[in-house]
Amino acid sequence: MTKLIYFGCLSAKNYESTCDNAKKLIQFIDNEFQVIDDPPCCGSLSFHITSDETLSEHIKFVNDWFNENNVTELVTICAGCYAYFKNYKEFLGSEFNVKVQHLLQFL
Repeated sequence: MTKLIYFGCLSAKNYESTCDNAKKLIQFIDNEFQVIDDPPCCGSLSFHITSDETLSEHIKFVNDWFNENNVTELVTICAGCYAYFKNYKEFLGSEFNVKVQHLLQFL
């Protein structure tokens, strides 16, 4: 069981201090949460510009990554990632078994 802190690719690149502070808050509340280097992009930006087939392949890729890393729960600071992860069930149904929370819900 892995509890993942998921910053999101745009947040990790552009808001490093925000990510660092969010990590401190999350781990203060529950020190089982961890950051895994180089997680895949959630795909929220591609949702607007790619075909359904490509999008479905990417979602399956991300879900496989979650399974390989035994991710059962994640907290993200990115509202876009949160909204998009909540749509994964639409594509994957019961194959998507990750509890998703935004930082504000977690707090």
